[in-house]
Order: sequence, then structure tokens, then C-alpha cells
Amino acid sequence: MFEHEDLMKLSENELWDQLPNVEGELKSDFLYELSRRSFDKSDFKSALALAEQSRDVILSLKDLTSDAELVKTYLVVGLNANKLGNHDLVISNMEKALEISKANNLDRVEDYSILGEAYEQKGETEKVIELLEWQFEKYNQIDDDLSCASCLGQMAIHYKVLEKYEQALGKAELALDFSKKAGDTYITLLIHSYVAEILYELQRYVEAEKIAEKLIPSFELLNNRISFVDMKLLNLQIMWMTGANKKEVIKSIKELALEIQATDEEAVDQRIRIETTIINCLEDIGGWENIKEAGKSKKRLADLEELVTV
Repeated sequence: MFEHEDLMKLSENELWDQLPNVEGELKSDFLYELSRRSFDKSDFKSALALAEQSRDVILSLKDLTSDAELVKTYLVVGLNANKLGNHDLVISNMEKALEISKANNLDRVEDYSILGEAYEQKGETEKVIELLEWQFEKYNQIDDDLSCASCLGQMAIHYKVLEKYEQALGKAELALDFSKKAGDTYITLLIHSYVAEILYELQRYVEAEKIAEKLIPSFELLNNRISFVDMKLLNLQIMWMTGANKKEVIKSIKELALEIQATDEEAVDQRIRIETTIINCLEDIGGWENIKEAGKSKKRLADLEELVTV
């Protein structure tokens, strides 16, 4: 009987030559190994097709195979589907893997990170939160405080997307407790920024401003330009909402946009947020000149959004 280590010693040609002569779980193992070889060569289409064949062989065996083998094949299909951007296939396979894993105590948190990514791409925010809750419970059982903080921080972000700000704040504050226990200064600062943004949405401007003002020099010191600009923008938005000179605020937001030198996707997303803020401010003031200027900003915004979708 072949062990997986034995299959790894065979050349790809040997695997293909012997494939017609094997059956059952061994045939699934051969297909799994061939899929792995294709994956390593970044031939994800072939890897996916082989992984699906491996899964289907295991499914045909019904009670003649182990749950662990079935989970393994579902996971590898999901892995390859993720590389091809097929989020529906990721979800359908990885949900089945997770269901079997939970029922048989085989679940490993790290296997399901791409399931959360697929949910997010499909806009299924509630399912992302549900998965994060499960991951949090698992990490909490083994006292992995940093991973707990990460899960809770992500939950806070997703509750914010759903405009459930009180729930978002609760998760962010709990995340702070875990990040402090873990002793990770960077993550603690990052989660503090989530708290500030949520407090802003709750119109608790004084509290939000105090946090943002403390975070700005910290992020500058760490050379975290994204978070640095985010907190400066938040401060300007607070000024806008609390009666500052509106023309001066708009001028400062425009100057802030010039501080973004990076051209990666995260930086472009940030420029989109700033340009959107400028448009909202100009339209809020009103008047012919401001509406005309907002139109120019909308053109810049469309160009930036095109960069993201390319």
C-alpha cells in the first residue's frame, strides 16, 4: 500500500502511468498528488480539475473512507478555486469541509481563512462574522490572545460595514483587552484606530478626537502611512462635524491627499476615501463653484475606481 510519502517520491510521469491501475482511496491519493504538483507549477486550472476528481472518488466510496480524507479533498478544491477567484466554489466546498470537521472534531482554524475571504468577496458579511466568532472561540480555547484580538478586530470592522456600531464598538474594545494581554503594541494601536472610527460613527466626537490625536504621532513614528493618513482624515472629519471653518477643512483634506505617495491597492483605496470625503464636503456646502469643483473630484474618483477594477 502506498503512503503519501511514497507518492511524493514518484515522478509526475510515473504517477500518470500508474493512475489507470489504481482505484478507491489510492486513486484519490494519486489525483491529489498530481493536483499538488500542478499547484506548485501555478497551473491552477489543472490543479483544480484534478482536485475535483480526487474529491469525487472519495465521495463515491461513501462509508469506505475516512472523514479526514473527505475534508482534505474538499479543502484542496477550495484552495485551488480561491487561486482562480471562483468564490462560489470555495464556499460550497469549504462549507462542507467545515461542517464535517466540526461534527468530527477535526476542525483547524487556519484551514478556513480563505472561506472568510470568499464570503467577503461575495458581500456575505454576516457569514464572515459567524466564521470569525467560531475562529475566536477556537483561539480562546488555546489562549492565543493575539489571534483572538485579530478575530475580534475583524468582527468590529464588519459590524461597522453593517452599520451596527454598538456591536462594532463592543468587539473592538474586547479586542483591545486581548491585544494588550498579548503585548503587541502595533496591533493595539491598530485596534485603537478602529475604536476611534466607530466612536466617530456614533457621533461621540470628543472621545474619537482624543484617540486620533494620540495615534497620529504613533503611526508616524512607526512609518505606517496608511493608518497615519486615516487618523488625520478622521480628525478633519471630526472638525467638520464640530463647527470648524469648512473651507479650511476642505483645504486640509486636499493637502492630506497629496501625502499619499504609494500606488498599491491599499493606497488607491485610501485616495478613493479621501476624494469621496471631499465630494461630500463640497456638496454639503453647496453653491455653484463648489458643485463645479465636486464635479472635477468625481472625475478623479472615477479614474481611481477604474484603477481598482482593472
